[in-house]
Formats: sequence, C-alpha cells, structure tokens
Amino acid sequence: MKKVCIIGCGPSGLLAAHAAEQGGHKFTIVSKELRKSVMGGAMYLHEAIPGLTEQVPDGQLYIEKRGMATGYAKKVYGDENHSVSWNLFATGMHRIWYMDRAYNKLWRRYKDHVKIHNVSEHTMDEIIRHFDLVIATMPKPAVCYGGHVFESVPVWIRQRRLTGIHSNTMTYSGLEEDPWYRKSTINNVVNIEYAQRPPSDDYYGGIKPTRNNCTCWRRVMWAGRWGRWEKGVLVHHVYQQVKHALQ
Repeated sequence: MKKVCIIGCGPSGLLAAHAAEQGGHKFTIVSKELRKSVMGGAMYLHEAIPGLTEQVPDGQLYIEKRGMATGYAKKVYGDENHSVSWNLFATGMHRIWYMDRAYNKLWRRYKDHVKIHNVSEHTMDEIIRHFDLVIATMPKPAVCYGGHVFESVPVWIRQRRLTGIHSNTMTYSGLEEDPWYRKSTINNVVNIEYAQRPPSDDYYGGIKPTRNNCTCWRRVMWAGRWGRWEKGVLVHHVYQQVKHALQ
C-alpha cells in the first residue's frame, strides 16, 4: 500500500482518488478550497470507469463536422497546420458517459477526504517528503519556479440548460461563416465555444492549455489537462494513468 497525495479536487483529482482507492492505497486530497469545479465545453467520458459508471453508456453522441480540419485549426489556433482533435473522433455515433453525473458521484464520495492546504512552489517539497506518490491536477504554472513556457489559447463559452429531452450532438466547424468552432448538447446542456469574443453578453472566458516545457518537480505525476498543461488530454486518461502508476 502506498501513501498518495492528490492535489486538486476537480474531476481529474477525484478520478485520481478513485483509482487510488480501487487499488487499496491510502490517499489524501489537498486543495486551496473545498469547491466543485465549474465545467465548460463538451464534458463527457469516452469510456466506462469501474466502480463509478455503469458499463452501459449513459447515451449516444452524434459527431458531425462542417468544413475542413485546416479551417478548424486556423479558427482555434490561428494556424491551419496546427494539430487538432478534429481527426481523433470520426463522424457518426459514439458511446458516452456523462461527466457531470460522474463528477457529482465522485464529489459525494470523496469530498470528505479533501484537506484545505495552500500548495505552491514553496510547499511542494514538504508534500513530496511525506508521500510515496504525488499526483498534481492543479494548474502547473502555479508551482513552476520560473524560466519555463506555458502556452495557451483563449476560449469563450456560452452555456445554457435545456428543458425536455434532447439528443446528444457535437459539431466541429471549420467554416468562416460560423463564429464558433465547436457546439455541443450533452445531457441537455448546450456549450458553444469561440476562439474570439462572441457578439453577446451571455458568456464566460478562459483559456485552453496547449503546451509547456516545464521540468520542475520531476517526482510529481502531472495529470489532467491543467496538470499536464497539454492539449488532447481526456478526463478518463487520469484514471488510467494513476491506476497504471500504482500497480
């Protein structure tokens, strides 16, 4: 049995806790505050998680694409040759598990394990000394001690909840006439994502991590999109990564 510290209580952090518990390890979750993360974008799990979801999917998602991948890349990154997720998911139906449903279950199960602790580049050494494995899902720049590059792109999201029953759909757009680049309806929540500020007031802004060259804290396992600070990191990757590390 290993002593595991998980930094962050968002979906990635609690999935890491779930993997540690399933492996029979002693774990502690630390976070600067006890608060659920606000999730935006097309949030869903691509596969079942043992002990958390049913094997039968929560629903089916229809993926469609408008235009070309080069147009999509230019919209999102300003470079038509930039790698994008466009080609990772084929047009058609896909099995999905709802991330909001899974996160609610994780929160109920593990929120009492969360300890309030200010994690910074000055306290990371102390944490590492007390645990066999430290898994960080917090934004990596927060504990970088300087000299490294963290790249990101801006994103603006409009979100609303629908009433009734609606099909799950996700559309990628590489067309100039569409101001958005991705639009999804998942579990009756609509998310519309823009690379430029949308012509309305009902949005919130943020960033999407894309790349970093940080080599700080080599003994820490960086997990999740914010911890790894990379594009293309899917939520269920955390569960697989932690499970493998603790075998």
